[in-house]
Amino acid sequence: MIPKARLVRDKAYRRWVASLPCAHCGLEGHSQCAHSDSAGKGMGIKASDTECFPLCADRPGVRGCHSIIGASGYYSRLERRELEQRYVARTKDLAKRSGYADVA
Repeated sequence: MIPKARLVRDKAYRRWVASLPCAHCGLEGHSQCAHSDSAGKGMGIKASDTECFPLCADRPGVRGCHSIIGASGYYSRLERRELEQRYVARTKDLAKRSGYADVA
């Protein structure tokens, strides 16, 4: 039996992540905290907040990166996971440099 990882939930950290520019396109001011589609997710449970990164939201007339990457089918599961892993690593690195060592 494999023990379940402890899921971190930190509202302040999620808000900080959402304040960052979009990890995919770089747009500022429209990001949401996106959770990776990785371990610990499924059956209505989001991945740990330690596995999140900023992606821009849909705006009037514009589909945001959050829905393009997460639900559009544009990227294969493998491509999406590779992008997410890269964006999570970049966000964790920035978090550590910004004082969020406990979360990252």
